[in-house]
Amino acid sequence: MNNIDWHRCRARIEHEDRLLNSRTSLFLVVNSIGGVAARIMPSYASSLLIICVMLVANVLWLFVGLQTSRAISSLTSLYIHEASDPIDDVVRSSLDWWPRKLRSTKILGIYIPITLTLGWLAGLIMLIVAGADSLS
Repeated sequence: MNNIDWHRCRARIEHEDRLLNSRTSLFLVVNSIGGVAARIMPSYASSLLIICVMLVANVLWLFVGLQTSRAISSLTSLYIHEASDPIDDVVRSSLDWWPRKLRSTKILGIYIPITLTLGWLAGLIMLIVAGADSLS
């Protein structure tokens, strides 16, 4: 492991992190547009279609987020245990009090997509219930 280029490893971690941040921004914009579209659609069927498309898109995004989070986590673990970077050690020690499950990579790559997917699922259920109420 001593022949690993740690600068290149660190650059790859930063690259994956930037990709996750950019993708999350896009994900949030698409979800916002989807929310507006679902609300302004003139018919029940079109709102239902928008919500279903958003659910599928969010589930697919969740897979991307999980993969990216896993890649960042694996690279970071290798870097932490092998690179002996004193600056990284200082940053990590300042985060030690914070639970690992609530670090930014997990929030961006896993928790936000899950939360929004559950929100779309709740919206779908509410739309179906409202549609059933209007039929009776």
